[in-house]
Amino acid sequence: MLIVLDGPDGAGKTILARGLETQGFTYHHFDRETQVEDYLRLLNEPDGEMYAVFDRSWASAMIYQLRTTGVDRFAEHYQEIEAAAKRHRGIFVLCLPSLDVCMANWAKKIANDPDSEKFHEAALVADFWHDWYQFQRTTLPLLTFDYVGHTPSASTARLMTFVTAAYPPKHKD
Repeated sequence: MLIVLDGPDGAGKTILARGLETQGFTYHHFDRETQVEDYLRLLNEPDGEMYAVFDRSWASAMIYQLRTTGVDRFAEHYQEIEAAAKRHRGIFVLCLPSLDVCMANWAKKIANDPDSEKFHEAALVADFWHDWYQFQRTTLPLLTFDYVGHTPSASTARLMTFVTAAYPPKHKD
């Protein structure tokens, strides 16, 4: 099973991903500069079905690259990446709390570690949030998720309830 967590800065992706890691998922973090080949190499490894969580995805890379360079380097390979993710029973979780929550989390992160984020302009964070709000391009099962009002462990448990409803565990014969 592959859980792809994505969404704008400050949406709670890493907190959820780390919680899923404690449930036995292999954690993979991707940044905005991750290349198409990086996703395909990992998704096409011949080790059978993966049990992994992706913290960011090809969809993020596409949105950020379009916003910052005007070029979508993923369009040509998007279907190939999605098909590979489907082979691993991929589910796409769009982490999307309110814009105010994302902005507050982003500002906190910048204040604590100014080098942690590439974008230091609040307007860009807001633009990316709006892009995500309108994003519906995935062919994977899509779940929107808002962690607000829940502890990290409760959010992880809640998310796993939704994920296992979409993809019940495989039973061995």
